[in-house]
Amino acid sequence: MSPKFSERLGLTASKVVPITVRDDAPHDLRGILVDIAYECGFRPKTLRPLVCRALRKRPDDDNWSEFPNLDMEIRRLLDDADWYQVYDVIEAMAGAMESGSHNGDPIRFEAELNYYFASNGIGWKLQGSELEARGSEAQETILNTANDTLEMAGLSTAQNELHEALRDLSRRPIQTLPARFNTPWLRWSALRARRAATTKLRSETSSSDTRS
Repeated sequence: MSPKFSERLGLTASKVVPITVRDDAPHDLRGILVDIAYECGFRPKTLRPLVCRALRKRPDDDNWSEFPNLDMEIRRLLDDADWYQVYDVIEAMAGAMESGSHNGDPIRFEAELNYYFASNGIGWKLQGSELEARGSEAQETILNTANDTLEMAGLSTAQNELHEALRDLSRRPIQTLPARFNTPWLRWSALRARRAATTKLRSETSSSDTRS
């Protein structure tokens, strides 16, 4: 599939949409998901078995033609599913493409879904074949900065602890997180790590000068 006009020109929405959706799978998402799957290489005959397995549903034996029958069945299954099951289906699609069991385009699938999530205030992001909770743009910037600074400082233990915290952040709704993972703590951690990196660098430089 050839790139869209906006993709060719590198045009994206500049407005940051606040996260308003977490424990829900909006009606539009359920339909857009099918469209994106088709764009990334799925067809109704390959998508229906995957959706049925993820939802633990039996395919309708009376449906044979891809359009409109199988397509309508897929959309109906997703429309009737619980919100969390829709995300199960997303992970199943991504996993099938990533593992090679389905000949699709996992990179495009991830990019298209994440763009849709971000531009519609949905608080999830696809990383490979797993969905993770995402925070605001500012929160994610702080997290990445803190992690990079800890790496620069050589503070492997603190970096591992932060990495585990990030894994927890991605798997729990933001509103239920411990207070120590809120933005002020992350800012303080980043500042402390920067100071430690500076102190270590000065110490190494001083030792090198002494040996010389």
